[in-house]
Amino acid sequence: AAFLRQELQNGGAATDVAAIEAMLSEWLAVVEDQANESRHVDERNAAVDSLCRSALLHLSRHSLHALPEEAWLRLRAVVVRGWLLALLLLQDDDEEARCMMSRAVSAAVMSKSGVDQGKTRVAGVQAAKAIELVFHHVSHESLGAYEPVWHKFLASTLSNQSQSAAASTGTDTCDSGEGERLSDEAMARRLFEKECDNFQAEELLIIQLAALHVRRLASAAPPPALLSNSLAGKRTAEAATALSRLSAAVSAMQASGRGTSWAGGVTSRLDVFLHTYRLALACY
Repeated sequence: AAFLRQELQNGGAATDVAAIEAMLSEWLAVVEDQANESRHVDERNAAVDSLCRSALLHLSRHSLHALPEEAWLRLRAVVVRGWLLALLLLQDDDEEARCMMSRAVSAAVMSKSGVDQGKTRVAGVQAAKAIELVFHHVSHESLGAYEPVWHKFLASTLSNQSQSAAASTGTDTCDSGEGERLSDEAMARRLFEKECDNFQAEELLIIQLAALHVRRLASAAPPPALLSNSLAGKRTAEAATALSRLSAAVSAMQASGRGTSWAGGVTSRLDVFLHTYRLALACY
């Protein structure tokens, strides 16, 4: 991570972008693997530390203004992947990991606003607020407003097919056991506490923010050269699909004839109404 930071700081018009992109992608893949919730807490903390020490979260079109536009577009996808990893780590089960990641996000956002971090103490924020900062930062036109990787993440958050199928059938995808790797903590919770795997997961918040930013990005008029990468053209079709699925879900619940007001059955899990909520926000 330290080597990558130095390479990017020395970057310019003569930088071998293909080599830097390959190096960043390879390094980020390793960090993403270590950040998986099934990993030991020390490995996840190492992933947070590596992401924080690198300059990845501080990169934007402004900071790499010396790069040609085509070169920046190649690096932009990797940078957005780094921010998606930050979103994951902001929901880590370990408090220290969340605090470190929140502080790194605050520092990256402050650097974008031109604040001199050498003279200003970077204030840490709560993880939920840091998640909000990530969405606002990546959706800016200098970073991910026209990036397909970011668009795909926003759209998939609002149209989670696996969750849709589980909600319509009353099954729990988390218990399918299809080669899933579980941490000791998650296994203990499933076996003995019958609770969710990670109490720090902010899926409802992320769905809310995804809906808000899809609406904003789709409503904005992109430059003609970037029209193909905008969300505006897909907005009507995606909304119609979400409305159709929401109508089908409501009809299925009405036809079930259950004598309970619980959608999906009585359960202690936090995502009882998640499927319906996701579709309602997708329509929004």
